[in-house]
Amino acid sequence: PSGLAHLVQALWCDSSTMERFVPMCSRQPVRGVFAPQVDPSTAPDGKEVKDAIQHPEEWVLKPQREGGGNNLHGQEIVRALTKGEGLSEYILMKKIRPPSAALPRLRPHRHGRPQGVRSVIPR
Repeated sequence: PSGLAHLVQALWCDSSTMERFVPMCSRQPVRGVFAPQVDPSTAPDGKEVKDAIQHPEEWVLKPQREGGGNNLHGQEIVRALTKGEGLSEYILMKKIRPPSAALPRLRPHRHGRPQGVRSVIPR
């Protein structure tokens, strides 16, 4: 997504945006389809940034531009957040961890054996 799309996604993760536009009875299901994400430049001491420094394996630092392959992971996140420069060009997003299930994998002319698969469709 473009930088604007990242901003809109981050706004939906903010509770005040949710309270303004979504009825109380629908908030929890809507929250279930959004991974927590923040602009690390506006919340350098926020709980998400602190958590990303302590548990970088649970987060990804995504540049606010088109295309992929430029995400920061692991210790790259720690270095970037600790350095604190250029953070306005990134969105800090919690990694999506879909549930795993053993399902048969079907191939032509072969028996399906259960293998671990992950779904990206929210429950």
